[in-house]
Amino acid sequence: MPALPSVSVILPVYNAEKHIKACLNSLLSQTLQDIEIICIDNGSSDDCGDILTRLAYKDSRVFYISQEHQNEGLVRNNAAALAKGKYLFHMNTADIPAPNLLEELKKIAEQENADIVFNTHREGTSPKESSIIPLFWNRLENNRLKKIIQSQESLNPEELSASVLVTPQYIWNKLFRKDFLLQNNISFCGLYEYENTVFFLDCALAKAKIVYAGIPLYLHPRISETPKPDNRYFDIFKALPLIKKKISKHPEFSLLKESFRFFTQSELIDKYELIPHPLQKDYRKNAEKWLSRKEYNAFLEKTEHVKVFDTGFFRIKWPS
Repeated sequence: MPALPSVSVILPVYNAEKHIKACLNSLLSQTLQDIEIICIDNGSSDDCGDILTRLAYKDSRVFYISQEHQNEGLVRNNAAALAKGKYLFHMNTADIPAPNLLEELKKIAEQENADIVFNTHREGTSPKESSIIPLFWNRLENNRLKKIIQSQESLNPEELSASVLVTPQYIWNKLFRKDFLLQNNISFCGLYEYENTVFFLDCALAKAKIVYAGIPLYLHPRISETPKPDNRYFDIFKALPLIKKKISKHPEFSLLKESFRFFTQSELIDKYELIPHPLQKDYRKNAEKWLSRKEYNAFLEKTEHVKVFDTGFFRIKWPS
């Protein structure tokens, strides 16, 4: 009976025929040989399926299935359910890991008995034409998590969970111990834009042991495309009650309340321009339910580019 893989690489694929060969070749060239690569074609309309079929035929470590299109988090759940490895490693199809990346991350996870290994990455068109991007906490001024990472202290669950809501979250380039996720029933919620936020919040609330690798062996292309309006951004009104419910189960995490207020205000403003124009009125009505009167005035000033005078009974708006 063949030995189980140590790492299961999870790779959702969608119309990625330009990138998929280079991505998979970089995985098949890993110095860590006992891996499996689970590729799920998420309803592609290009030649991804044919490319993956040929690669799976050549190397038994590549496992390929196709399905109808879903939000990416649900695709990752489907792949994780098939995974046999001790660790899960999520990737995007345009990304390229250095040959020793998985070996190094696994080594750190084993040495530190970690549930999650966070890592830094490079952005650019090639390893030579790229720059190192610090972990998001390292970009913040006067941030305790930055000091914790630099001093190799353990990550305090409350501080970590609070920071999850105010810093970008990316699922790729991180190693997860599968048993930790299974024991705590952690998976992606399937909400557009917010599945990673909820996923990492669940990890923090479950008091995951997280270590930081800091090895820039993962190349992520710099994408400059402007997001297009999409009614799926309304998912924020599903994400907010879900996050609030999770926070309410941890009343001892007082920092979470402050972070949730900041998250609510900033996300409602940031996503407004991505809502199709005919739906913006409904979006504003929904946003008002989640904001104090003062916060909603600030929301209107930012999104409608007006100045708000509030008497406490009615509002007057004029161009700013």
